Amino acid sequence: MKKSHTIIKAKQKAGQLLQANRLEEAKAAYERICRQAPADAETWLNLGAIAGMLGRLDEAERAFRRVLVLNPRLPQAQMNLARLLVLQGRLQEAVPHYQRYIALKPKSLDGYYQLGHTHEALADQGAAEQVYRAALSLEEASAGICIGLARLLRLKQEYTAATELCERALQLDGSAGLAYQELGHIHKEQSRFAEALHCYQQLIAVAPQEQEGYLLSLGVLYAEQERYTEALECYNQLVAAKPESVNGHWNRALVQLLLGEFTEGWSGYEWRRRRDEWLVQMWPGRFVQPLWAGEPLSGRTILVYAEQGFGDTIQFGRYLPLLLAQGARVIFHCMEGLVELFSRMAGIEVVARDYELALQQTFDFHIPLMSLPHIMGTTLETIPTARAYLQTDAGRVAAWRDRITQKGFRVGLVWAGAAKNVANRMRSTTLAAFAALAAMPDTTIYSLQKDEAAGSELMAQWGVVDLGPELHNFDETAAVIANLDLVITVDTAVAHLAGALGVPVWILIYSSPEWRWLLGREDSPWYPSARLFRQQLGEPWPVLVERMVTALQDLPADGQKGGE
Repeated sequence: MKKSHTIIKAKQKAGQLLQANRLEEAKAAYERICRQAPADAETWLNLGAIAGMLGRLDEAERAFRRVLVLNPRLPQAQMNLARLLVLQGRLQEAVPHYQRYIALKPKSLDGYYQLGHTHEALADQGAAEQVYRAALSLEEASAGICIGLARLLRLKQEYTAATELCERALQLDGSAGLAYQELGHIHKEQSRFAEALHCYQQLIAVAPQEQEGYLLSLGVLYAEQERYTEALECYNQLVAAKPESVNGHWNRALVQLLLGEFTEGWSGYEWRRRRDEWLVQMWPGRFVQPLWAGEPLSGRTILVYAEQGFGDTIQFGRYLPLLLAQGARVIFHCMEGLVELFSRMAGIEVVARDYELALQQTFDFHIPLMSLPHIMGTTLETIPTARAYLQTDAGRVAAWRDRITQKGFRVGLVWAGAAKNVANRMRSTTLAAFAALAAMPDTTIYSLQKDEAAGSELMAQWGVVDLGPELHNFDETAAVIANLDLVITVDTAVAHLAGALGVPVWILIYSSPEWRWLLGREDSPWYPSARLFRQQLGEPWPVLVERMVTALQDLPADGQKGGE
């Protein structure tokens, strides 16, 4: 009884220290109680919370896990551990703890929101949508849940349903600034720029603490209207106010690169490695070897790893031979679909991207692929522009030659990119937009389109040869491309593949393009074999295609294969 009374008094004293924000003393007090009463789950829970406040995350994790050994049905311990894991970027580990929290508190909207948001961060939109819809089926709802589901529906271009959810969020909480932000995004994606601006102004009016989200949204809005000076002003204002704004630096870098300001742009581009998406989807980077910063490489081994999409990897793969030229042994981890293609790059050791394998390999430095232009000081004038730095498989090329007509003009066509790419709504169109191309005489169109974007009915009507189902990797696609006179594509990985092979490629670039295509030019310093056709702001895709077809018709008969 005396010991119990002593513990109660000690817990009261520790609680008072915590309320007074005397965290170090409170932590020491709770540690003493834990030694005296090691089975007291509540004390371990408080100790973990204080360790987290002090930034001692390992200690906090040990305390929370101790709580769950003592009482696995304590909801707050599940929630606290899940949040701690998220803070450390260990999102996949956090998921089951949020799920257990919801099982213990099935009406907790916060639990559903945190779980849904974690699934979003893991790029598992399907799971996130299920969680948000489950929360909305409860008797009550929250503005956060409505906004989360609206965001997912917007990404699927289900704008009417997304708008209704935002309006419901505002009915639940008129000060829900993020609902205005989401409404602004919905309007922006439908090119209703004035309405989007109004929503963003409402955001900052009702939620002045959301200055970062406001300036980021406004900057993107201006960029999509090709008002780049104003976009830069937004990002400069944000970085001045919040020097550690990762997305402020990142967005500014994208505009600087688009404007050809490579020195500033590459430097800012390094902020991508602090973005949540990069930290979640990329390797943890827990190598004992240092990140390469330009040190001499003669006789050293450097591990380079692909980090973004297929097109990015193809575009920046041109830098690998430059490392060899410095005397390095180069190990390159890339997506499995690119391994065969890059394996023919002389001297490069290419493997399918595998973090566990990388930890076992011997090397002196490591670097993500897209940091190479920054380290090498690439300017517009010094872009490595070898006409063809990737090679096809001769056997595959020969096999496809027997299947591709040798008569007339042979065009490979891609009209849509991967649906999961956030830029897809702008960069992609439909096969129907290419009616003018299909009407060209003595022309055979070969569809290189993958996945659900293919339109079989129209292909049959136009006589398009559908090769998409047979293109299982980029090596196969490269062999087909080598047998064509011209590739016509929207901004997808195929554009980079054709350019890297030195094959004539005409690329249809949407207005407010990605930074790599720069502004106001028909050529690309990255790909000598490319010609760019730029969509004017608000111009329908079929009109852009007609302009491209006119240029095609104007080429001399012996100039079509050159494509330049």
